[in-house]
Amino acid sequence: MEQVYLRGVDAAGSGIVFIRRFSRETNGKLERFYGVYDQKKHQFKSIDEYVHWHNEIKPHLSLNIETLETPIQAFQRKLPLEKTERIETAEPLVK
Repeated sequence: MEQVYLRGVDAAGSGIVFIRRFSRETNGKLERFYGVYDQKKHQFKSIDEYVHWHNEIKPHLSLNIETLETPIQAFQRKLPLEKTERIETAEPLVK
């Protein structure tokens, strides 16, 4: 099973980044995500709705702020041209 997965990763032109389990970096990212979700969950019907808002609607200051870029837009922008498939997202806030 592992070999099938590794061949699929290789065929996709991707790589694997190994991280330590339970590392401060990984735990910190998860704690941050759930901490922000706890603060905002009253605004959403589900965690899926929150994730959609966070990744596809909310601009992030660490990305291209001039265009109010969202994480999904940054992901698409960074894809190699041969791997680009348009992912349906909400309308951009700035055109």
